[in-house]
Amino acid sequence: MKKLIRLFLFLTIIVQSHFVFAWGAEGHAIVGRLALQFVNPETRQNVMNVLGSMSIDTACNWMDIVRSNSEYDFMKPWHYVDYANGTQ
Repeated sequence: MKKLIRLFLFLTIIVQSHFVFAWGAEGHAIVGRLALQFVNPETRQNVMNVLGSMSIDTACNWMDIVRSNSEYDFMKPWHYVDYANGTQ
């Protein structure tokens, strides 16, 4: 039953995605928390091991957090990918 509820919530979010804003700290954190709900336990544990003491909320916002620090300028292209119109 729990899986059915999760599937329903996931599908509802997908269908209603134009109402869901994944931008900003809260939106990024929500996406990260949801993603952890849909991966298998081994993958979830591996992610948590890599993060160590960093919370999933912080990890999901890390690129935004460090973008004002010039030491991380080399990572700016990792933040997003731009596609020319019609090439995707």
